[in-house]
Amino acid sequence: MNGMFQFLFDEDVTGYKFIVPSVSIGNVGQLALDILIATVRPEKWAFAWHPALVPIVGGDPYDYSSNSLATACELYLSKERKLIFLQLRSPLVKEHGKDFLLKLSKWIEEKKFSEVLILASLAAYERFGPQLTGHPFRYLTTSSQVDPEISKWGPALEKKQFELGGKRSEDFVMIGSGFAKQLFKSCSSAGVESTVLMKFCDEGFNDTDANQLASFANAWSRILSADSKWRLPPSWSHLVGNGPPTGIF
Repeated sequence: MNGMFQFLFDEDVTGYKFIVPSVSIGNVGQLALDILIATVRPEKWAFAWHPALVPIVGGDPYDYSSNSLATACELYLSKERKLIFLQLRSPLVKEHGKDFLLKLSKWIEEKKFSEVLILASLAAYERFGPQLTGHPFRYLTTSSQVDPEISKWGPALEKKQFELGGKRSEDFVMIGSGFAKQLFKSCSSAGVESTVLMKFCDEGFNDTDANQLASFANAWSRILSADSKWRLPPSWSHLVGNGPPTGIF
């Protein structure tokens, strides 16, 4: 990938599934990936550097006893389940985001993954027509075979009609979903089977949304058995900070 990834070990990942979050409303995709990684417990495979990534560093969010550091963009690999997770811990710098996604999509194509799964959220206040009632989940996929059970979660994303230059048109509107649509188009254009799983959300304390999106991803890709319970990363214990000091009462 033009040197963007620094791999910790070599591995042939042909046929693996690749799961990536889009930085979107409430960071729900990233939080859902946190749950998946904490539960599956994959190995750290690589870390990335690119001008689009805001540099960050911290302790391992999944294991407090580890001496490993966490950075803005990392790859995790599960040989047992043939899964690759890409976790993003910072937004993409606008001026360099296009180049990052271009290189990422080319790398995905080179690795010959069986499927790319993009986890994202949509702005709840932008729901329209049939989206105003019913299920808060949507999917967009290139697959011609969708498990009928997925209908219990929600329908395929609807197109929105609008007028442009006096002409009627329609397209998928994914406000708040970050780069999900762009990466989906790049991968599908390259012939890679691709899917975006989405949930309508608002900004706030989005742990429940993340839990539900992780469950939707599990229903779609059968990562774990249906009766499996999610593990939350220990770093989540700091999501809301400490309680108020007792001395103020």
